[in-house]
Amino acid sequence: EASSFFDQSGIETENCSEGGLDVAFIENGDYVGYKDVDFGTGANAIDIRVAANSGGGTIELHLDGPTGKLIGTLDVEPTGGWQDWATQRASLTETSGKHDLYMVFKGGEGYLFNVAAFKLNVPGGTSVTKDYILGDLNDDKKVDARDLTELKKAVKAGTIDELDPADLDGDLDLTAEDAKLLRDYLTGKIESFPAAE
Repeated sequence: EASSFFDQSGIETENCSEGGLDVAFIENGDYVGYKDVDFGTGANAIDIRVAANSGGGTIELHLDGPTGKLIGTLDVEPTGGWQDWATQRASLTETSGKHDLYMVFKGGEGYLFNVAAFKLNVPGGTSVTKDYILGDLNDDKKVDARDLTELKKAVKAGTIDELDPADLDGDLDLTAEDAKLLRDYLTGKIESFPAAE
């Protein structure tokens, strides 16, 4: 979650409509820092879950300090509300290993946008993204009750090895809503997951 920073300037946190807390009341020049973010063998993009009422602004991505090496910039597009979340992607200068990651916020007067979560895109082997089936947590190529058991356990523990197949609502976070969606899918209430749309 974006609220799990170890360093910050100027921001506050608030309850997020998608669960947990988001980084809010962001103004020009504020920043947040995340300790020991693992860029793996070479992250080349970052997905950031943002909400912007009408303005927007820019998120600068720096390594190891708010004035450290600039590896990417996201121009945040308005989403229509402070809790209307969208995932927006920024390209990164390919970065590997563990670094402190800082988001430095730039923009005009007033509050700019809110940030709920982020996820690095680390290419696996030759493919840009790992092949997976939404809902197939145990990687047996089918979605069934065993996957629901795995997902419930992961939600309770608050951690999971592979988020992509479990993030059924596409909010870049593991929540009880994901387990509800999988249950609804298995019982025939829904035919697909929001993350696939």
